Amino acid sequence: MSKIWMIISSFYPAVGGAEIQVQRLSKVLCDQGWNIHVLTRRHMPGFQNLQAKQIINGIPVTRFYSQGKTKVGLLLYMFGAMWYLFQNGRGDIYHAHGEGTPSWIVVLAARLFGGRSVLKLRTGANYYQQRYFLGFSGLQFRFLLRLTDQIIVVNQEVSKWLITKLKVSSKKIELIPNSVNMDEFYPMLLEEKESQRKRLGLPVNKMLFLYVGRLSNLKGVDILLKAWSQVPKSSRQDMLLLLVGDGPERRALEQICQDLEINSSVCMLGMKPNVKDYYWAADIFVLPSRTEGQSNALVEAMACGLPSIVSAIGGGVDLVLNGQNGFLFEVEKHEQLTNRLRETLKLRERWHEMGKKARETALEKVALNANAARLHNLYLDLL
Repeated sequence: MSKIWMIISSFYPAVGGAEIQVQRLSKVLCDQGWNIHVLTRRHMPGFQNLQAKQIINGIPVTRFYSQGKTKVGLLLYMFGAMWYLFQNGRGDIYHAHGEGTPSWIVVLAARLFGGRSVLKLRTGANYYQQRYFLGFSGLQFRFLLRLTDQIIVVNQEVSKWLITKLKVSSKKIELIPNSVNMDEFYPMLLEEKESQRKRLGLPVNKMLFLYVGRLSNLKGVDILLKAWSQVPKSSRQDMLLLLVGDGPERRALEQICQDLEINSSVCMLGMKPNVKDYYWAADIFVLPSRTEGQSNALVEAMACGLPSIVSAIGGGVDLVLNGQNGFLFEVEKHEQLTNRLRETLKLRERWHEMGKKARETALEKVALNANAARLHNLYLDLL
């Protein structure tokens, strides 16, 4: 088969939603016979002078020099990748994960070297509306979409926005949500959950609510903390909110906990190498994002059989059905989130049933093998 060049600005050891998805899909596609090769940068925030060539989980990875000021570094990355593709990548499929430099690499490579271009838009419509709708950035974004052979979106929200606002043909858009390996992420039995909590040093007799993700403004953890503080103190005595992750907002969030006097019921755990342990220990997953494509944490939590309370945006709307496998609340409305938390407490006897439905939804919509098969067919159509 032809080569598939996965082009992404950062890759392992950097760990984020896009990086995880590229690793998951690349492994399955390799098993299907595709020749996958990742092109990325050598110099990323927190990582300097990584190896130029590596094999990661069976996938060849080539990194290009990208040191210097941000724009200079990105230009160096682009020129390095283009020269490499000129020598090695003629007539292949170039798949960019995210707009920006990777997207221009795939468009130019397809035009110059005779291949086909695929652009995955990873986040939510709010983000694109604010950043790429007006002015020069908007014109550039429209031009990019026009040149791209195929656009992949991870939620219905972005698909509708592209069609109605930017007049992109629906034939050019493919909905392929972020995926999860259902054999790796699965529900724990109730008795196993108790032993899991003991192993992690978590209370056995409390209701555990879990957030997993970056501590950044876009993720809306401050909204969650405000909502949490408005749950009656008598109820919070039997509850514990676990925040797994790190990021630029950590100190500000710690101050919010102190100001709202909720430290005793909130536990900031930082980054954890295996988040599955916390899905297995938790009762409810919470995702209060201000904008979202489709959260890896959400699909993982649902695969692990957790009911979820999520903001009604992006992929959350595609997956969460009010009162069936979780709850939705309006973005930024911490009062609504408080009401959802209270409502969830009243339905404790239904958590197991809702968790089973969450798992069923994940099997139906975000199973890794099924979505890899859709990507496989998309590549075949392009060729």
